[in-house]
Amino acid sequence: MNNTSDDYLNCRGNMSNASMILFVILNFFSGLAAFSGNTLVLVAVYYLRGHRKPSHYFLASLAVADLSVGVIMNPVLASKAVLSIWQGEHWLSKTADFMWLQTTTATALSLCAVSYDRYAAIRGVFSYQSLLTRPRAILIILTIWLFSILIGTSRLFVRNPNAHSVLWISSTLLTVIIPLLLIAYCYTKIYTAAKIQRQKIAENALTRKQTRNSLKNKKAAYTVGIVIGVFVVLWIPSFAASVAEMIVPHGSDMRLRIDHAWFWIALLAYSSSGANPWIYSIRMREFRSVLRRKVLARHPLSRYHVTGNAMARNGSTRSEFESTG
Repeated sequence: MNNTSDDYLNCRGNMSNASMILFVILNFFSGLAAFSGNTLVLVAVYYLRGHRKPSHYFLASLAVADLSVGVIMNPVLASKAVLSIWQGEHWLSKTADFMWLQTTTATALSLCAVSYDRYAAIRGVFSYQSLLTRPRAILIILTIWLFSILIGTSRLFVRNPNAHSVLWISSTLLTVIIPLLLIAYCYTKIYTAAKIQRQKIAENALTRKQTRNSLKNKKAAYTVGIVIGVFVVLWIPSFAASVAEMIVPHGSDMRLRIDHAWFWIALLAYSSSGANPWIYSIRMREFRSVLRRKVLARHPLSRYHVTGNAMARNGSTRSEFESTG
């Protein structure tokens, strides 16, 4: 590729100063949300040492993928905007493209693994423990990450900018569309199994422990469903832009508008990495509980607050005792 085409490709990402400042600020907050939230998720999984389940390992895998977006991808996107770098062989472009492919693959496949885990837990309450063991969960995660790195590395061998859109489409079909179809299948089965279990609960056909596990698994499945829904909604524009970029002729005004919008489309897609961990925190009681006990309780202000509450309770109890005595 000659210097003229390089300059053209780099100039296409230009933004106005106001847009660039806004883009950098939004990237900062998106990256901060991804870093802080996913760090808390990993801390929660760490403290669940004695109670870890395969779903926790899969959620940790998803958190690592989302964390890498906040730590690497958001700063890279902001740097590209500031330096007016779009496509080409610049190392920032290569890094952004590699991270785009790698994190998308790791995220989609981790969501697929979590969905199958929830399906197995609801479908086979008794066979779940033997079906998804800790070594199998770790093996699945290692496979996901090795495959995602392999997919990301494929960008390094594609130097023709006209082939980039083909790479995005083919990789999206392989690493996002197919996993989402598997996820849809799992959730169809989850809905059917949940409906059957709901009928059994109404008929008192399950023990108290089975009922408790059924309700817990159903809530966990719905939480993962919300995460998947957010992921799909935020990533649809990037897929549509890739399809349009492959169809629209090079050099046309429409192609130029798509290129200029791509920065914002990428920011929108990666904002899911900042939203996911906060959905866990709100919806999953065990995560809230372990973070409250192991993290917040160690904060000086939290300790003061807890101690003050305990003293107030003790004082009220003592006064009640004295009044009754």
